[in-house]
Amino acid sequence: MEVSILSLRSQRRMAAEILGVGEERVWINPERMEDVEAAITR
Repeated sequence: MEVSILSLRSQRRMAAEILGVGEERVWINPERMEDVEAAITR
């Protein structure tokens, strides 16, 4: 399943907020994309 970066925007934003870094500093492992997609977003 191919996932676009835009569909992961909220997960990336929340990770950046939790880690205290900018969104560009957050790297999402492509091998774990399904896990990230399934995570609760709010």
